[in-house]
Amino acid sequence: LRRYDAARPPQAIAFEHQVLSFLAERSWPVPEPVATDDGQTTVEVQGARWSLSPLLPGTPPPDEAIYLQRRGALLALLHADLAAWDRGSGPRPFGRVDDFDAAVQPHGLPSFEALLARVHIIDPRRANALAVLRARAEEQLSAYGYEQLPPLPVWGGCTSDHVLFDGDDVTGLIDFDQA
Repeated sequence: LRRYDAARPPQAIAFEHQVLSFLAERSWPVPEPVATDDGQTTVEVQGARWSLSPLLPGTPPPDEAIYLQRRGALLALLHADLAAWDRGSGPRPFGRVDDFDAAVQPHGLPSFEALLARVHIIDPRRANALAVLRARAEEQLSAYGYEQLPPLPVWGGCTSDHVLFDGDDVTGLIDFDQA
């Protein structure tokens, strides 16, 4: 049973559930949410949003090189499947990596500039450091032609805490919040 953070937009939760359903259809061991009788995968109770998924067996792997290799191969296969996903032309709940405004809007700020202004009041050095980091990120993304890439979902949670194993078998992939 999962309770979602109140700041998480409903469309982001719906997108996550769509990703999980797509992957479950392709036999990936993911916690696909259980739908209610009317087909909803999220229920709101007293202002909180909830979903229910099956408990996946397994445990995180030991910190060994072979498991790093297996997670890397797994990530490549998973992203190949996600690249094949045709979810239509509807709006996506997340902006692209270079959309800094979209990253702060769920937290009540209209733009990244508004964030910098708010941080500047408290800590001008930190605000300047954030502005410099954004400029560097924009330079690098531009240098690699990021703006020309098609929008594809990616799973950034391929850490030892998010891949479950039972012996040598992968039994679960979890934490698709930021897919």
